[in-house]
Amino acid sequence: MGFESMLRCLRSLMICDTFFQSSFFHSCLFSALFPGCIFLANAAYVQATLMWFILTPFLFKFNRYCHQRFGKAVQRMPLETAADAPLATVDPVVYLPPALR
Repeated sequence: MGFESMLRCLRSLMICDTFFQSSFFHSCLFSALFPGCIFLANAAYVQATLMWFILTPFLFKFNRYCHQRFGKAVQRMPLETAADAPLATVDPVVYLPPALR
């Protein structure tokens, strides 16, 4: 996938407010598949099989929970409400190292 097509997809996801949902789904999918492939490359077939058959359903269940819990709130907030919200202020002391406080 080229950089331009990635930007086009990213822009369409940002318009529909689904960027977090799709990126979270892909990160869950990647966290389930990539370590299993590493196990297969190292000839750890039992560990790869256990990871794919035990961990993957839990990750997809967690992904579904996050979509139900957070997806509806993101889709329902109008942009006017977000624009009218007060700006966040952070105390500058937070950025100092603990030794200098």
